[in-house]
Amino acid sequence: MKKTFYIITTVLLVVFLISALFTIVGCAPATGDAAKNETENQKLLVTAFNKSFSVAPSGGAVVNPHKGFVQYAWSDDYLSNEWWDLALASGKNESWNYCSVVYTGCGWNKIQKGKNEYDWSFIDKELESCKKYNRTLGWRISPIDSGDKDGDLVPQYVYDEGCKSVMSYCTDSKKTIRVPDWSDPIYIQACKDFAKEMARKYDGNKYVEFIDIRCFGNWGEWHCFQLEDSEMPSIEVQKEIIDYYLSVFKKTQLVIPSDVRGEMYEYILSKGIAKRDDGLIQIKGREDELKKCYEAGLPVIGENCDTYEKMLQCSDADDYNRKWTLERWKNAINVSHMTYYELDRGDCGAKFFKEQGQHVKEMTNKLGYNFTVTSADINYDGKGSGKLTVTIKNTGLAPAFFDINLIAEVTDAEGKRRACLGEPVLIKKGTFADGAEKTYVFNISNVSLYKGECICLGLYEDALAEAPGVKFDNKNTLENNKLRFCESLDN
Repeated sequence: MKKTFYIITTVLLVVFLISALFTIVGCAPATGDAAKNETENQKLLVTAFNKSFSVAPSGGAVVNPHKGFVQYAWSDDYLSNEWWDLALASGKNESWNYCSVVYTGCGWNKIQKGKNEYDWSFIDKELESCKKYNRTLGWRISPIDSGDKDGDLVPQYVYDEGCKSVMSYCTDSKKTIRVPDWSDPIYIQACKDFAKEMARKYDGNKYVEFIDIRCFGNWGEWHCFQLEDSEMPSIEVQKEIIDYYLSVFKKTQLVIPSDVRGEMYEYILSKGIAKRDDGLIQIKGREDELKKCYEAGLPVIGENCDTYEKMLQCSDADDYNRKWTLERWKNAINVSHMTYYELDRGDCGAKFFKEQGQHVKEMTNKLGYNFTVTSADINYDGKGSGKLTVTIKNTGLAPAFFDINLIAEVTDAEGKRRACLGEPVLIKKGTFADGAEKTYVFNISNVSLYKGECICLGLYEDALAEAPGVKFDNKNTLENNKLRFCESLDN
């Protein structure tokens, strides 16, 4: 009796380990109805064949994660107000259908109320809405905003602890506000404490796309433009803050705003921090500077210098007042090899999309990565062995800056997996360059194919997910994002 028990236990353990092994690589064996069908349908086995599948580009806009157009939302109202025509939840703002990332921001003192007192509800509320609507969120938190009604957005406790400050005249708003001494050790420590808490709460959160480092200057943009009697700290202090952020943020992409230039620009790129530029189109040549970020193997983030409507009114009199044109807009994207681009900050992009929607759709497939299958062939011996050969081209402007698992599958007509073909292929972030074309071979072993089944290919950010998170730019992409190569194997 005891021997029988040990035998049964051993068999069950082996079965469990085999199942676990398949699950780890993202290809669980057939169970339930699928396993039953595999047993009952032996008479429907496919015989040996060689087949080239028909593949073609989708011909439409393909919206994918971690790239594309960005929409501004300065409060959760922009996302979840069902009664506001411009908001996402209203279903009436078509521009939202072509945005994968939401971007927001606020003053530092809106989040931090005291030395160790934080209220993250502003960020958390938008994160929840992004999760609900399948978007991700990026943000900036600024210490000074010369255009804000208060201007000084530094938490009061920083001054109470003795941080020095100056009263600065703002040349834009014509008012005088308190501005911290950016080099003061008390201020620097407060910045570090805030970064540490923000990293503890959000680093690695899959719904956080990127976070700006905005410790210094007007709007946190690392310049003191429009702040009289205020000076940026030394390069050494700036690097100190950069290094500290990198010591606490291990996973989430960090970003530096426009006015980090020269030595500091080279420094942040060497550290893996991306660059955003908010002066595009209106200021000549900004896309050329952004290209350095792409050349360093990092995502490029772009913003227009002003709203679409205001830039249409620019005089074009000099290199700082260039008006918006379609050619300049596309040039900004193409030259910089942009991954993320602000759609428009005016009226939630509704006017811009109404007038330029056709071109938004076109450039959706240019921004960042865009994977298109160019050929697919299968050779099968009718006895469970063969190989699937697939060639894929990145027709976008940049690599994908996250890991992707490429998985080939045997499915039913709706794309429900029965088995995997070969082993998943890990495409490491940044390794599939724009313009590159790569061929992958999936060796089929001990996988019987049945009539009525389909061959599918999927791009999985999470190899254990039920469906791919990334779409191919191809026709015959199913609702679950899998690319089906034919209607069925008996066709």
